[in-house]
Amino acid sequence: MPGILQSVLSVPQHTETAEPTVSLSSDLLSQCASSTFAGNLTLTGADFTSVTADPVFNFSDTAPEYLNFGHPNTSVFNATFCNVTVTYTHPGQGDFLTINAYLPISNPSWNGRFQAVGGGGWVAGMFSLSYAEMVGALSDGYATITTDAGVATDMSVESWALLSEGNVNLYGLQNLGSVSLRDEAIIGKNLIASFYGEGPKYSYWSGCSQGGRQGMMLAQRYPDLYDGIAANAPAVNWAKLFASIFWPQLVIDQYLNGTEPAACEINELTSKAIQDCDKLDGIVDGLISEPDLCLSTFHPDKYVGTSFNCSTTGKMTTISQEAVILANATWHGPRHPDGSLLWYGLFIGSPLAHPDLSDLRNILGGQWLRLFVKKNSTFDMRTFTVEDMERSMHRGAAEFDCIVGTNYPDLREFKELGGKILAYHGLADPIIPSKNSEHYFNSVTDLMGNVDDFYRMFEVPGLAHCYGGNGGQPTTLFAALVDWVENGTVPETIPISFQDPSGAINNRILCPYPLKAVWDGVGDTTEESSFYCA
Repeated sequence: MPGILQSVLSVPQHTETAEPTVSLSSDLLSQCASSTFAGNLTLTGADFTSVTADPVFNFSDTAPEYLNFGHPNTSVFNATFCNVTVTYTHPGQGDFLTINAYLPISNPSWNGRFQAVGGGGWVAGMFSLSYAEMVGALSDGYATITTDAGVATDMSVESWALLSEGNVNLYGLQNLGSVSLRDEAIIGKNLIASFYGEGPKYSYWSGCSQGGRQGMMLAQRYPDLYDGIAANAPAVNWAKLFASIFWPQLVIDQYLNGTEPAACEINELTSKAIQDCDKLDGIVDGLISEPDLCLSTFHPDKYVGTSFNCSTTGKMTTISQEAVILANATWHGPRHPDGSLLWYGLFIGSPLAHPDLSDLRNILGGQWLRLFVKKNSTFDMRTFTVEDMERSMHRGAAEFDCIVGTNYPDLREFKELGGKILAYHGLADPIIPSKNSEHYFNSVTDLMGNVDDFYRMFEVPGLAHCYGGNGGQPTTLFAALVDWVENGTVPETIPISFQDPSGAINNRILCPYPLKAVWDGVGDTTEESSFYCA
């Protein structure tokens, strides 16, 4: 399984039973030519610069569940599809965007549906993660698409963030934030209509992290483009979220003299927290299912000086006060100099010492603060202070929320058009706090009242960022979204399975936030029937 960083940078759900809405014959293969699409592309505000289309034969690949979020493992064998690439620009903006679409021909044939997929980190799409998701979509017969938003597809935000020192590339950020998403949907439906002779019967979005944020932006700003949106662990509330990702690094630089405590110390503290808080839900299963209660009752200071065997060195060591300071700061979140909360911390139980996380603090958090807020590519983030954090959260939100913030709570038009949103977020996410999703969900609820008839979010104990961790992967969420959109079947629960420390397979349910899965107190805790939502 790839690491967190690769996932951020870088697939059966139930088989769709809808019959293809067009007759697929050998004639379709001859339609896979640039001339089929070139004369039919229209997009207000865009000039198309190239269209290429080539058939792909005997294509086989697998999309594993941990890269195709909300779907189970799925594979495609000896498929034939039309691979279409479109490039275009918005005149006067100096940009250059590319989209890539797979249009099924056979093995499988087109199911009459459209599925766009998201990106991760600073990447809008057209990278390894997006292509894994497209393999999953193709395997179920979807016409599928991805976009690069006109920015880098390898996390190198340094290459495009600033036009010059002090001047942010606002068109690039705007394309990443929203405009490319509108373009992608319109162009994708245009390609489908040109190729199959009719547009899609249903249109879906699927993504996690940046991909989740993209999905929520579509619901907020372009509510007529998709019928169903799977927006998992979404990076909404962008300015505050990205600044908060840097918070642990600030604590290291400003309070720990630039020295990060050993990873095995942090891991041992996390293990102690799971040991102490596991039973808070009445079940010992290796998971923290009551993270808020754990935060208020777990006191890591009592473990300072505790000896343990460090797995990385093979030697006995002790938990230091510095490790407790870093863990506490990460769990409790960025703070104003007076101690008040600036934004949310990670839940206890998240893998804080994952080897990728120190990189992510600077790649996601540090780059946002240095390039977009400070607008200074050479700013030394080691000098960044608590006062800087407070000001940067405020200034970043004030300047960029309208471009990339994705925290607009008014989803009334999306609801009125019949759209549905399903999302999951791991309670052990070490990058985007689950509280980030709760904050947005609550803001929508505060404005609109009960939103369960079109928007449901499921929190997953033990799940890390989009995938991984000890709590299992919700592999049927996208199928539930399709069933909700097309058949009106409300997803009251989502099934989840995981292996606990004893080796037993636990079959549980996830409940829509703010409800939680509660054990009935008598049934077998490994069986789904022993749990209810409350």
